[in-house]
Amino acid sequence: MMPKHSWRQLKDLENAIGMIILPLHGAMVADGYDESEGDLISRVRSIVEPEIPIGVELDLHCHLTQTMVEQSDLIAIYREYPHTDILQRAEALLNMTVDMALGKTRPVMAMHDCRMINLYPTALEPMRSIVNRLPEVEQGGKYHLRRYWSRLSLGRCC
Repeated sequence: MMPKHSWRQLKDLENAIGMIILPLHGAMVADGYDESEGDLISRVRSIVEPEIPIGVELDLHCHLTQTMVEQSDLIAIYREYPHTDILQRAEALLNMTVDMALGKTRPVMAMHDCRMINLYPTALEPMRSIVNRLPEVEQGGKYHLRRYWSRLSLGRCC
């Protein structure tokens, strides 16, 4: 049993939260739920104030859903397959989420069905050139969400 004073301290933390980072996989499956991680992000969103940014990190072959995009403020995706950039993407997500919490940025996300159902290693062409170009695209203020598997639509989204 949690002591009363510990519970009070935990409740006091609610007012001290400036941002949320959720390092998820993006392809979690739970019996009876069509969208486990979308539900998790929605539950976190329902607990914190609307102005608190929620940043999410996902595997590049995640099951990206509209709920995930709508309920989070930022999504950073691994760019590499095999996954050699997990730490770099987490750092990018942290920096973007801090900037949002400080009011320096106001990101906007969108999702598009690329109508692909395959996974391509990023060490080989043509994917290597595409991944290499992402920093240039981001310099223009656009954050690329990457391509994703969506089991609800059976296609890739980007």
